[in-house]
Amino acid sequence: MAAISNSSSSRPNEDYGRDINAVAQTFSTSAVARCLKIPELQQMILEILHDESGLAILAVLVRTARCFQELALDKLWGHQTSLVPLIQCLPPHLWTNVRWPGTRAVELLGDPRPEDWIRVKFYASRIRTLSPKLDSNSPITGGNRKESVLSPDVFITLRNALGSEPFLPNLDSFRWEQNTGGEEEYDLAAFLIMLNPRVSSMDVVMTGWSTNAERTIASTLNAYRNPLQFRSIKFECPGSLRIQKAVLDLGARQHQLRCLQCAWDIAMPLGPLNHFLSIHQLEQISIRVDRRTTLALMKSTDTRPFTFFPFLRILSLHTDTLDLCHQLLGIVQSSALEDLSIVVNRPPLAATALQGFFSGLIENNDLRDRLEKLRFVSKTPCERGAPGQVVTTETLEPLLSLSLIALQLEPGMPFDIDNDLMQRMADAWPSISTLELGAEWRRYEPRPRITLRSLVSLVRRCKDLTQLALTFDPDARTSEAQPDGPTDQDPSNANRRFVLGVGASWSEYKPSSLGIPCDDVQTAWDRAGKITRPGQWDVERGGSASWRGFITRRTEFNFERDFAAWFSPSP
Repeated sequence: MAAISNSSSSRPNEDYGRDINAVAQTFSTSAVARCLKIPELQQMILEILHDESGLAILAVLVRTARCFQELALDKLWGHQTSLVPLIQCLPPHLWTNVRWPGTRAVELLGDPRPEDWIRVKFYASRIRTLSPKLDSNSPITGGNRKESVLSPDVFITLRNALGSEPFLPNLDSFRWEQNTGGEEEYDLAAFLIMLNPRVSSMDVVMTGWSTNAERTIASTLNAYRNPLQFRSIKFECPGSLRIQKAVLDLGARQHQLRCLQCAWDIAMPLGPLNHFLSIHQLEQISIRVDRRTTLALMKSTDTRPFTFFPFLRILSLHTDTLDLCHQLLGIVQSSALEDLSIVVNRPPLAATALQGFFSGLIENNDLRDRLEKLRFVSKTPCERGAPGQVVTTETLEPLLSLSLIALQLEPGMPFDIDNDLMQRMADAWPSISTLELGAEWRRYEPRPRITLRSLVSLVRRCKDLTQLALTFDPDARTSEAQPDGPTDQDPSNANRRFVLGVGASWSEYKPSSLGIPCDDVQTAWDRAGKITRPGQWDVERGGSASWRGFITRRTEFNFERDFAAWFSPSP
């Protein structure tokens, strides 16, 4: 009886335990379900899954977890490198993949009907940024050569189908580059598609338009109104004054601007300049002013007790002369300036003036501590043999006090520097990645005194150096027995690659051969005064027979194999 009694009395306890477990499980499931409805928690979970497993896990969530569907779709479509995936959302019978030389292309087989666009628009509204991969052929039509590209006539179809309706209504940021060699009609349609009402950042590269296309682009930019205001405007359209004027006016309408970058061929009027001075949050700006505007600006700022450009990090300044540049730099009161690019129309009157300018830079404590990138270019050279217009070790001495990672100097004067200065540069700037010193003035005397031995030592000691352009003596016989540093191959240099743009002695070039690039690589002088993306310096034909045989049609080198290993001292 006792056993039976104990057994029967335990059943309610067991039932009660099961009920408690069921209630707890229900409560737990309900609590988790409520937690998963919190947007902040959903976003956190998505970020963790994306960081650990990439986009594939987000695609799984879209199909299996309804609570994550919207956020996961936004994450999947938020950043795109081309419009190909979007066009492939049209019904399959409307598009096809075809083979083009070196790649594949997506072409339309007919005009979509209004109902065919429903799925495309559903995903198009989720795209926030559109920018190409670094190795892409076109930021809009496609990605790299392993990916499909869009047939250019797709953009005409898009424009005709959408009319004034924005194709990417929530696009916030885009990068667009004109297709070199492409048909203008398609390029124009592709660019206009990008100008959506919520864009706040654009990075545009244009290579040339007809007069009618320029008018269309300029009028579109002049009529463009963005309720959110632009944060960043980067525009490159060399030679197109009408478009540059429209870009300047667009920037002058912005009040929250952080970046305005353009390779100006026009001088800024005083009005826009004063407006930009009033935008305290500016971090990057390109300015081109003439003498008259500079003097007027100096007079107006003297009466205004304000701090100008307090947060500026990157400044590109184009003026007539070095003294005007010095005056303009006097009103920049930023303690964060780390990148300074200066272009003058006429070279300094003497190398001592350039030395004094460099000395003024290091007298500014903020610049001395923070400046990392310096570029100085004169658009015209000095006369041959002009007294006092030779850049020497003393001219560059002040710069050794800076912690530079990039130095580009084309002051319109010949350089007369030696191996000793190269060694001091390696000591002062161990992290330098770009070093370009007067590479375009090889026709000037004196004969280069920098040898291969010095260059090998510089590249070995500066592990981050990837772009080197200067004049040197290419004859290995003029070098000492061995380069500085270890004679064996350095493992850290084994697979290192860098761009080398160099020239031989001035006496070995004929005037007719000067400035002729190899493999269509732009010369540095063609780039002078222009804001360009990192590129290669030219390798000119000519020079001594030994050097010409080594670098003809080569601009990228494996250090140990192609450079140091090639160097062999004369017996």
